[in-house]
Formats: sequence, structure tokens, C-alpha cells
Amino acid sequence: MLPTELAIWQQKAITVATGEDPFIFSTQMISELHLRLLARLIVSWANGLQPALQAGPGGRPQTYLDESILVTIMVMSVWQLSPEALVRRLKRWSDLALACGFAPGEVISSSQLRRRRDNLGIWVYFLTFCILVLILIRRGLLLGRDWVIDATIIDAFSKDDPEAGWSFSCRFGYKVHRLICRDSLLPMMFLLSPANANDGPWAPRLMALAHALFALPVSVVRADAAYYTQACWPLSLTFWVLCPRSSTTCVELARKLW
Repeated sequence: MLPTELAIWQQKAITVATGEDPFIFSTQMISELHLRLLARLIVSWANGLQPALQAGPGGRPQTYLDESILVTIMVMSVWQLSPEALVRRLKRWSDLALACGFAPGEVISSSQLRRRRDNLGIWVYFLTFCILVLILIRRGLLLGRDWVIDATIIDAFSKDDPEAGWSFSCRFGYKVHRLICRDSLLPMMFLLSPANANDGPWAPRLMALAHALFALPVSVVRADAAYYTQACWPLSLTFWVLCPRSSTTCVELARKLW
């Protein structure tokens, strides 16, 4: 999750072998990085932004905490495993299950992990993303001086999705508008729209949101010709006026960014 800590542990070759495949990971990382505390804060902030509905009568009570689910998802993302593969490792590695917040002898099932992952809500993942960006900025991995704005299309799970749209390339889904740090090639902010949405109006929104959250000393913003619209330029000029830390204003309109 954090490249610096991950590289240190990999160099020390700390592995816990249980079965055929070694685990290039350690439960100490979860405690030293304070992942459970971080997950608890994220869940509390997300509940403040969008309070959860009260449970109705009947039904099985919730056994596992949301913070444990979020920590489990973080570990799953580091290993790039499916929920089924991670649950198998949790059952074979009891210390990891305890570090993620599960009670002794209890491990969530893969199907319930999928449901709980989907039920956490968008605010949990958005806040997690923003906090990780802030950590990378603090550690000097994200400089934020040279920005790149681009969009990519992801397909919808169902053709009946009412919020998705058809793109010009005949793909049905959503468009992810990304603000990327060109120095590190890491994303700093993103917004989601239907696949048929115009790219132009999303550029000022990305820049304004990133500046409001991170206040980066941007000097160059690069984008392709899709952002060269009459609707984009007035909003972009307003952004530059409201951002005194920006040293220069240069938008490179080129099809090839690198």
C-alpha cells in the first residue's frame, strides 16, 4: 500500500510460509502503519457524511466491524487477490485475521466479504483514496507541479444500468476522468460520469477539487484536444485566478502526453 514500507519489508525478506506459497507480508505492518485506526477514522467520517440507515426488524445482527472489512480490503489490494483467495489465507494464517480485526477462530466468508465490500459506500473509498494521496504528497512521491488530465472508459456490469451511457466507441459504461501527477504517474483525483459525457466541463472540476483538498503548487496542466472547448476555458481561467500558488498557466493541447 505504501511503497516505502513495502520495499523495506521485502528487502528484509520477512515471509511467513504456511503451505506452498510464502507470504511476502507481515502482520506487524498492519499495526505499525496503524491501518485499523485509519480504517476506524475513515468509517466514522464516512458515516458523518452519509449516515447509514437503521436496520429494520429481524435479520441476522452484524458480526464484523466495517473497519475490519476495510483493513481486509486494503490487504487484499496489496496482494492483488480475490476475496476467495484472501479468505483462504486468513483461515490458514490466524495472526493475520486477528490483525485485521476478526475475533479468534472467526473469519468472514468470501461471499459476505463481497457484500460488505459493496455496502461500505462510495464515501469510504473516496476518503481512503484522498488520505493515501495526502500521505504520498507528505512523503514526496507526489509533487503536484505537473498535472495531466485524461479519461478512460470502464464497461458497465449490466446493459440495464440507468446511469451508464454509450460512448462514441460504442462502449456502454462510465467514463473515469483522472488527474495524474506526471512526475510519478500516480492519480491525484478522479471523477465519474456516464461514458457519453463531454470531457471538457470535467477538467475545471478536477482541478478545483484537487486544489481545494491538497493545495498543490501546480505550474503546468496538460490535456488533449477533447478539453479544448468553449465551456472549459472560462472555468479554467476562474480556477487559475482562485489559485494564487500556481506559478504559470500552461495547458498543452496535444494528442500524445508523453
